[in-house]
Amino acid sequence: QCEFFALEGLSQLLTTVERIRARFNPSLAIIGVALTMYDRRNRLTEQVSADVRAVLGKVVFDTVIPRNVRLAEAPSYGLPGVVFGICCTELQVSCVDTVAKKAAFVQQVAVSLQLRNLKGIHARVENLEGPFDVVSCRAFASLPDFVSWSHAALAGDGIWLAMKGKHPADEIAALRAGAIPETSEDTVTTVETSMMN
Repeated sequence: QCEFFALEGLSQLLTTVERIRARFNPSLAIIGVALTMYDRRNRLTEQVSADVRAVLGKVVFDTVIPRNVRLAEAPSYGLPGVVFGICCTELQVSCVDTVAKKAAFVQQVAVSLQLRNLKGIHARVENLEGPFDVVSCRAFASLPDFVSWSHAALAGDGIWLAMKGKHPADEIAALRAGAIPETSEDTVTTVETSMMN
């Protein structure tokens, strides 16, 4: 998004890509970056666009997606799991949702794009049987809830990826304070490190 706070999110995304590349997929590459919510009338849009192009260079697509009400209201079914499934075909990706319609949507995407590594599961995350190497979420809950609910599904050396709109200092403090009994200091450090730039 061509907005100031999106730059922080982009920085965190790039850090996450590097972590996944180092741990799971050395050949992972960014195919391209699309600038969205682009408004030529807004100077901030032009500044963000210039900054992103200066840092990422040719990876940024020339075509931009303008600000659009329909785009802003579009549901984010299957994110980020569908993206992982498309970009990392060697990984087995399970998108879990308590809403059957969303799980079915992911299944339809998998069939339509012939992604044998992607599946939609209609379930609650706390009922999953692991182990999973990576458990990710897109801001569906607080970090203490996310860690508590998904802890049993995570492999012993697995990692959590939590996409948050802003740095969740209070949520990390709750983890550190022992709000989750099975959470160790190592877990808090891992969550905190993954959330920092």
